[in-house]
Amino acid sequence: MSKKQSFITGALVLGVSGVAAKALGIFFRWPVTMLIGDEGIGIYQLSYPIYMFIIGIMSGFPVAISSMVSQRVAVGNRFGAYRVFRISLYILALLGFFSSLILYFGAPHIIRALRWGKEAYYSLAAVAFAPAFVAIMNCYRGYFQGLQMMTLPAISQIVEQLGRVVIGVSLTYYFLPLGVGFGAAGASLGAGAGAILGCSILIFGFLRDKNDLIPSEKNSKESVVKVIKIILFTAFPISLGMTVNSVMSLIDSIVVPGQLLSAGFSSKIATELYGQLAGKAHVLINVPLTLSTALSISLVPAISEVRALKSFERVKKRSESAFKAAVILGLPSTVGLFLLSDPVLHLVFPGKSEGALILQILSASIIFIIIAQTMVSILQGCGKVFTPVKNIALGSLIKFIVCYILTGMPAINIKGAAISSVIGHMVAALLSYRDAAKCAYFSFDIDKMLLRPMLSAIVMGIGVYFTYHKFIAYTGSNGLSTITSVIIGIIVYIIMIVLTGCVSLKDIVNYIKERKQRK
Repeated sequence: MSKKQSFITGALVLGVSGVAAKALGIFFRWPVTMLIGDEGIGIYQLSYPIYMFIIGIMSGFPVAISSMVSQRVAVGNRFGAYRVFRISLYILALLGFFSSLILYFGAPHIIRALRWGKEAYYSLAAVAFAPAFVAIMNCYRGYFQGLQMMTLPAISQIVEQLGRVVIGVSLTYYFLPLGVGFGAAGASLGAGAGAILGCSILIFGFLRDKNDLIPSEKNSKESVVKVIKIILFTAFPISLGMTVNSVMSLIDSIVVPGQLLSAGFSSKIATELYGQLAGKAHVLINVPLTLSTALSISLVPAISEVRALKSFERVKKRSESAFKAAVILGLPSTVGLFLLSDPVLHLVFPGKSEGALILQILSASIIFIIIAQTMVSILQGCGKVFTPVKNIALGSLIKFIVCYILTGMPAINIKGAAISSVIGHMVAALLSYRDAAKCAYFSFDIDKMLLRPMLSAIVMGIGVYFTYHKFIAYTGSNGLSTITSVIIGIIVYIIMIVLTGCVSLKDIVNYIKERKQRK
């Protein structure tokens, strides 16, 4: 049995594996898109948001299990901890099994109701097997994390994504001769294959160390009903938040294909346009969002810690610093992708680079998504679990209305979905900012928090624009010109945020001191 790891070591292990898994997930789309094109990735992306919605429902359970297990282990009740795991395993196994059944047998009805092309059936049916294994995997991960044994969950996370990439891409290539719908189904099967591999790693580790993991003494007096209640009440708000977060993508898969058909587009063209939105633009938007994930993850305990100590001035300072960091991260990403949308698509998807205007529009959402993520973390750190859910739900409702109206207009079509995403995320960000400012007592300094970062991003944008056009004129190489302009942009932006006082040497020293104190 692996020894219990320290908090810092465990967090580092999970953090590194999480970033690696996310990177693999983003990389997965590239070979699949190159194999099956816009129509194929559009078919794949139709079913994927439904799958992610179901996974979102289960996402609160690992956190709940981990928390309950660690609490019982801390007071010497190891059998109680194991009992939490065992009861959770029954709950999640049933939830996963019935989710897979509903998804598989409900696939024809979902496709008819949402007016998807018949080729989408194979992709939706193929992904239906994954929830059953993801549910079981989540339970084992929660148990190991509660015991502070982070290595095995981290390995399983990477193995899951590796399996998804290798098997998913291989099956896409294998099934493609049968038709683009079967190729998309091969990609969808990768999710189930990855889940089986990740789950197998955890079960193998559990069976290998079962003598240590299953305590012999039976000293827990908690009733089964009580344990179930605690699990559900702990998991529910987290699952609700994750489910609402996936609704934005789900709205596109529900609304866009049908509205494009109503606007006069053929099923093939509608699927291709949807593929450009969901399979290309959204994937590229997610790349800078990986930077904000670390900020969001570290912010919840940082705010919780100082709030518990009733150090409200430190809550204010940390929240203001987090907001400024969100703006400093978000603005250059928005400006950079807006200016380089076409070159980036040509670089990443050579020969299949359609969708630059969609990416340009959608790039405006990056700043709002990063701000929203940061504000949600502040609210969660302040104990306001349901407030961000309400804000994201309202943003999603507005997105739905705008998407439905604009996407059905022939002149706007798929661009309406991108515009609605920007508006929806903007609403969620503004509402979350308002609520976070109230509970964390921080104020908005327009000069330091917006104008200076904005000036830095504009100067960076000018540098990027001229660098790209000068290099492409001299070299004729889009790849070299794009990479060079990105590097120049990063250098110019760093210089500008220092010159304008967005970031100072004092800020860096204070940050290092705070990190040392928290350790």
